[in-house]
Amino acid sequence: RRFGARQTILPLIAENYIKKFQRLNEIVVTLQQQGETGPIENFAKSAKDIAEKILAPNDPEYAMALDNLAEFYWSQKDFSSAKPLYAQSIKIQESLLGSAHPRLSPTLERLVEYHRSQKEYDEMEPFLLQLIKIQEKALGPYHPDLVSVINQTAEVYRLQKDPAKLQPMLE
Repeated sequence: RRFGARQTILPLIAENYIKKFQRLNEIVVTLQQQGETGPIENFAKSAKDIAEKILAPNDPEYAMALDNLAEFYWSQKDFSSAKPLYAQSIKIQESLLGSAHPRLSPTLERLVEYHRSQKEYDEMEPFLLQLIKIQEKALGPYHPDLVSVINQTAEVYRLQKDPAKLQPMLE
């Protein structure tokens, strides 16, 4: 008899956690949109912790929780805390959507910004090249956003003093 009760209760507990997770994410997004910073970290950490417990490691909602917490850290200029969360989110999104999906762009752009701020040009390059592929496919070859990423990539090659990579960018 107890076994049957347990089977009935477990789905209800999981459903309550899912509702709490979704509500926490809604609160985080609302507070971010309002420019609030104070309580966001606690809400975002709680949502991430719940997601880790109840969702599959490649669930898009888990990736969203990682992005939300990373965005908080980014807004606080705590880039070293944001970077691993963005990197983990990218892996999840790529496994679900493929490496050329436009939804990857915002997270890739954050990783580019992080590596630029650290002057880590070698680490920045693959993210820029991935952004070029995504934006060229999604926006077309003459879109200003694509031109901006190409210019950033050319600047990285210039800073790396790598004329062999820079030359094709100038053609």
